Amino acid sequence: MSKDPDQQRSPLQKLLDDPTKFPNLRDYARQFQAALGMTRGQVNKALGHQKAEHFFRWDRAQWRLVTEKTYKQLLKLPRDPAFEPRPWTELKTEYDRLKDSYPKEEESRFFEYQKGVTEVITHSTVAGQWHNSDHPTTKPVPLAQILIRSTCRPGGVILDAFMGSGSVGMAARLEGRKFIGIEKERQWFDLATQRINNLDDLLPKKHPQKGKITSLDVSQM
Repeated sequence: MSKDPDQQRSPLQKLLDDPTKFPNLRDYARQFQAALGMTRGQVNKALGHQKAEHFFRWDRAQWRLVTEKTYKQLLKLPRDPAFEPRPWTELKTEYDRLKDSYPKEEESRFFEYQKGVTEVITHSTVAGQWHNSDHPTTKPVPLAQILIRSTCRPGGVILDAFMGSGSVGMAARLEGRKFIGIEKERQWFDLATQRINNLDDLLPKKHPQKGKITSLDVSQM
């Protein structure tokens, strides 16, 4: 019997995706967007990236507070002078206080396959790391390795339907899994294939698998 998908989401995920939570912050995001007079797509175009996308999902699931860097970029956009923006530190304090109100012990349920790995994993960002790229939302390769080891047996197949810069494909190679990646944007597809093909060239000298990953030619369809 399959589980109810809602039951598989952690309490923290449910909190962040519930449109009734963070009412003051969500309403602030709504007011900010109204002051800008832009749609989410127009904001993305003005910024040159999509890092404010979830901040303006104030009426739906997957709402998130933007980073301080992105917030400063938003403040530089033309807006209604009557709108008075709040300091980012104030927003972050309120966001963390509400987010941390959920009991952490409820979030830690073990996967069945790899003992010791819970569904709440803390990991550093890609900034300054060997696995960073020009893609706006590059995922950490070591983090993807943890998820792959926890959910896919050796020799299995990993499917990433939104491949982006290919971090999951790189992690799949490092973990000895087969990989299928899908990416509609040619710019990111080319970047992903280059990174996956030439993975060994990207690995730092002290990486335990340096020199063990052979180059390959990713097939295209």
